[in-house]
Amino acid sequence: MELKYNILTLGLVAALAGCGGGAGGDDSEDRGGDGGGGGPATGERISFSGLVADGYLDGAKVCLDINENKICDDGEPSTTSGAGGTFEITDATQAQRDTYPLLVEGVVGTTIDEDNEGVVLTK
Repeated sequence: MELKYNILTLGLVAALAGCGGGAGGDDSEDRGGDGGGGGPATGERISFSGLVADGYLDGAKVCLDINENKICDDGEPSTTSGAGGTFEITDATQAQRDTYPLLVEGVVGTTIDEDNEGVVLTK
């Protein structure tokens, strides 16, 4: 009789272990637009802000470099800095924010280093 209870208990443990997720089509990772590792998809979208400076940079592209290629690519959480170098990224997860580097790109013909007011970057 005790053997039947042990087998029944083992069967219930095995059945419950299968309920934990893991493999399958549960989309447990958000890979971003380019297939790079975006981290867990279970995280809600967050926003965070900051300043970019070399003198404050107005019109610079700011992103989380999800594929870590040192370029702000389409599909990566990004924004453009404003006056005083302020920026706010609104489409990242906390896991992405904690994992991937923040990258700032000066945009030739657009970005202004406010140390030289009104003069756009030429290179």
